Amino acid sequence: MRDNILHFLGEMGVFNFLRPNLHILKSKEDIKKIVNAIKSTKDENIRSKAVEALLEIGNEKAVKALIEMVNKEEKLIRQKILETFEKVANERVREALIKVSRDSNSDFRLSAIFLLGKIKNERAVEAVIQALKDEDEVVRMKAAEILGKQKSERAVEPLIQSLRDIDWGVREKAIEALGDIKDKRAVEAIIKTLSDRNTGVRLKASSSLRKIGKPAAKSLIKALKNKSEVVRAEAAEILGEIKEKEATEPLIEALKDENWEVRKRAALALRNLGENAVEPLIDVMESEDEEIWALRLSTFERVKELEKTAHIDTLTQVANRRLTEMTLHAKFNEIDRYSLTLGILFIDIDHFKKINDEYGHDVGDRVLQIVATTLCEHTRKSDVVGRWGGEEFIVILPHTNREELLSTAERLCKTIEGSVLDVGIKKIRVTISVGGTIARPNDTIETLVKRADQLMYRSKATGRNRVTID
Repeated sequence: MRDNILHFLGEMGVFNFLRPNLHILKSKEDIKKIVNAIKSTKDENIRSKAVEALLEIGNEKAVKALIEMVNKEEKLIRQKILETFEKVANERVREALIKVSRDSNSDFRLSAIFLLGKIKNERAVEAVIQALKDEDEVVRMKAAEILGKQKSERAVEPLIQSLRDIDWGVREKAIEALGDIKDKRAVEAIIKTLSDRNTGVRLKASSSLRKIGKPAAKSLIKALKNKSEVVRAEAAEILGEIKEKEATEPLIEALKDENWEVRKRAALALRNLGENAVEPLIDVMESEDEEIWALRLSTFERVKELEKTAHIDTLTQVANRRLTEMTLHAKFNEIDRYSLTLGILFIDIDHFKKINDEYGHDVGDRVLQIVATTLCEHTRKSDVVGRWGGEEFIVILPHTNREELLSTAERLCKTIEGSVLDVGIKKIRVTISVGGTIARPNDTIETLVKRADQLMYRSKATGRNRVTID
């Protein structure tokens, strides 16, 4: 009987006749023969029936064999397995997958969770929820992603628990999943993560709330009273972006917030809420309070100027000085709040005036572009490259110690030294002088930049094309 089943696996009528007896194929050798049938044939009918046979057997060995093929085999085989799985998966397969989801091998657990996500069944959902507590962060991330796609209300509380996960990647996936579910509890939990210690998590929370849009408005209005100024400020900004009219009065109230950033963002938000917000906003800002007056100026006069002034330097396509200063302000807030490290590099192109005078401003512009591009290509994604003015650049390096700062500066210096610009028959060799420093406890933005600038001039004074770090 066993040999007949294996032999006639591809014959439609025979297969259907033998289907009730497939459960006898339980041994490792039997399953291996079926796997070989899937791998060795190009006949779609045989391949489909062999996959169906494994699903019909539905024990742990059969499920693991399927998973191994999903993970390792060519695209067509993987596609056929997944297509057949979604059509044929039965209760035995589901139970086997649940067992595999607790396997000692994390790859098996990950694939089992992926396949369970395709089964719309309470037992399967519960197994995916349990995977949020898996020891492997990749499995936890996949579980959160699946639960978001399923939009299961049963998953809301477990996903909220995952917002406290030690791994920031898991927290990001949980935020994304809760954003897809759009439950009131989910929205309020996401709002709390606006003050998460990890920048990426905070950005993900902000992005998710913007994506949810108006359904998040009531919770965001409530967040304007949150004890965290970071949450209050972000809530004000998002309410302005989603143009929630009901937020007008709460935002006007936020103009009296004790935190300057909250007041500023509330004012900016009110500008987006149409004519209804303008008159009360002006009334409030006619106060004799100097800070409120300054806020009015920044909102109605300077904001217009900011909107016209791009934050990107047109020539070099890096941050302009305004955005660089804004970034430094933001990073200094992080230093104060989370005790993080911050390094900066102050960079000046050597003999730049001579290049301009001798070859013209077009060549000088090309040199600026070469230097800016090199700085961007040889720094981390989390670093910010900005043009400070003329031939001066600043690189902001968060979460950096002195050794890393020195290594980055020397790499940039050496890479740019290798840059040669062809000008007719002549070649211009480009070099830079660099000063670098790490922010100290009593630093302000001004003292930090000034120290880096002085260190850069020390590099100039000692021969150029070099790095000086304090």
